Amino acid sequence: MAFRARVAINVLGMVTRHLQHNPVPGDPWEREALQALTGKKDTMAGLTTELCRRIADHSIDPGNPLLRDYLWHTTLAKVAVDQPRYSGYRRAQEQWQVFQYPASGNRHDS
Repeated sequence: MAFRARVAINVLGMVTRHLQHNPVPGDPWEREALQALTGKKDTMAGLTTELCRRIADHSIDPGNPLLRDYLWHTTLAKVAVDQPRYSGYRRAQEQWQVFQYPASGNRHDS
């Protein structure tokens, strides 16, 4: 029972952090970035699948700054919810304080 209680507490913490970081379902920036990277309009799942396909078949340059920013932004957003106390996450936040959002051209603090 104690183990199940700890698991439930951890899940509730993740849900709370997710709601704090993502108060509105979906991330408009993420959709715009995926559309800019793929040149397509589709569902989030379709855009993500297309980006993965392009990465796998090497049709997108791994040095593309839009790809780099997209990967940093989405990775840090996910770790902020799943493992906010992870030391690597904290170091990455310190090193990557400002993101250049490719689709909007705006700079935002993380």
